[in-house]
Amino acid sequence: MIRRMVLVFLGAAAVCLVPWTVYLAHTLPDRYDTGQWRTTWVGFDVALLCCFASGAWLGLHRRRAAVPLLSATAALLCCDAWFDVLLDWASPDRWTSVLLAVFGELPVAVVLLVAARRLLAGTPRRAVSPRDVEVHTDPGTGGCCGHCPPRRTA
Repeated sequence: MIRRMVLVFLGAAAVCLVPWTVYLAHTLPDRYDTGQWRTTWVGFDVALLCCFASGAWLGLHRRRAAVPLLSATAALLCCDAWFDVLLDWASPDRWTSVLLAVFGELPVAVVLLVAARRLLAGTPRRAVSPRDVEVHTDPGTGGCCGHCPPRRTA
């Protein structure tokens, strides 16, 4: 049921984006000045830095949470390459941006996606049972994991 709802949502979002994209294509100006240019790009690079650092930490500690983080980092790298190339297209830095995208950002994104896929492939597949989601009590503390307070009995 949840899968079907997610699929309907994704399909509806795609359909709704068609007229919105057409509208933007016809109404946005070709040029636009913004006062937040530096903050935008520095913030984006800080987000990338945090993704790389978090990915390194999760990988070092062999956490499964590295999979979505590696995928998100790859997506951010692709976005960075896209915007760098398009925004520099009419400038003297055009070829620097293209080279960085082709030989830097996009290959790193591919490496991260391959790593995420390898991590997923190494995950054992099995059906989830009710026992997997049960709360187990620790006889020593009465709580579920040792950090939770004991349950009250009425």
